[in-house]
Amino acid sequence: MADNIPFDAIRKRNIANILAKVKDGKSLTAAEQRTLSDEEAKANGKREKRTIAQMAKEYFVSVRTINRWLKLDAPFDDDAAMNAFVMKQKNIPKNFINWQIAKGFTEIDES
Repeated sequence: MADNIPFDAIRKRNIANILAKVKDGKSLTAAEQRTLSDEEAKANGKREKRTIAQMAKEYFVSVRTINRWLKLDAPFDDDAAMNAFVMKQKNIPKNFINWQIAKGFTEIDES
């Protein structure tokens, strides 16, 4: 059933509606602002914005670890840079290897 739903066309139409709203001088909702921000990030080859909890779940680490990485200016919007960042840390979380495997990175430290 999902094969019949034109998600790309829906996404493009949604963006067109948001841009029309901006052109008309109307204010955007928080969700519309996030949508535009995410589309801009994707257009520039970056990742969309995620919450700290979402990042912790994705990287298989604790919220505390994400907060520590935020203070160290971790490049959460670029997967390759993020992998390099974590590999340079003194303490690499053991479960981070799950993210590396999922993303196909070969620079994996299993020590």
